[in-house]
Amino acid sequence: MEVNDFDLKNTVYNILLFFIKGYYSSCDSHYCWYCIYNNCIKNKKGKDKYKYVEDLKKIYTCFEQLQEFLDQKINSRCNEQRYIKKFFYPESTKKYLESKYMLQGLQDHEKLLIVSMKGFSSKCQKISQLNQEKIRSAEPTIYKITEFENCFFKNYSVKNFEWNFNSNNKGKEPEKEKKNKKENVLYYFIIFSEKTKKIKISDIFKFVTDKELYKRDESVIRYNYLDFILGKENDLKYYMDALLEKNNKKNKNPKYRENFQFDINFYELDITKDKQKNLNSSIQNQNNDDSSCSYNPN
Repeated sequence: MEVNDFDLKNTVYNILLFFIKGYYSSCDSHYCWYCIYNNCIKNKKGKDKYKYVEDLKKIYTCFEQLQEFLDQKINSRCNEQRYIKKFFYPESTKKYLESKYMLQGLQDHEKLLIVSMKGFSSKCQKISQLNQEKIRSAEPTIYKITEFENCFFKNYSVKNFEWNFNSNNKGKEPEKEKKNKKENVLYYFIIFSEKTKKIKISDIFKFVTDKELYKRDESVIRYNYLDFILGKENDLKYYMDALLEKNNKKNKNPKYRENFQFDINFYELDITKDKQKNLNSSIQNQNNDDSSCSYNPN
């Protein structure tokens, strides 16, 4: 159910500002995933002629062998480096319907919203970069809020598709002609508790095509792999764990998962009066310059 409420939009906007300012505590107990059925990459040799199929396995093998030596730069499941997560969908629109979210731990007194926003450039890879753009007057726009009923998630069967967040034509293929390719749309979940008055926010994420995530030479995974090899901060483990099963005695070679599973963390906001005052002061003193980071198509 789409929510159009001015006060609510202001509230979720302030929640976003608290999050990108770093006003939150540790990971929460909710467990959430973005899942997509693997009808994209085959495990058996000869079934898939594309080079990236074996290249991803080689990247995974290299990662498994070297991660203990480069562990201090690898982002963990808790996302302490606060990367913006990238969830993929097959470029073929016929396969969009295979993706869904799953959430465990939602209580009857909790309300779940998904928020979509724009206004930040695609150059931002981390939450800290969103904050830097905000300081330079990049103004995020909250343009859609969708509320989910608790019962759907208790059954773990709700399906959500990327274009459903941007149009009312659910179940239909997106109209590519109308989509602005330069528009960077980000999403996040919010959980409100009517009982405890606590507010939780999820990792911020966006959607990319399978080409953007792993097929191209300049893909998200390849850039993370390069940073891993160079000993720089990277989110390679997140994507390796999502796409491939861990090696064991039975499975000595990397194997693609039957269902790709991308973790989504939740964080409890730490909203004190002093921090609210500091945030309000920051908003009031915001520079009115309209400049922001230039758009980076990669």
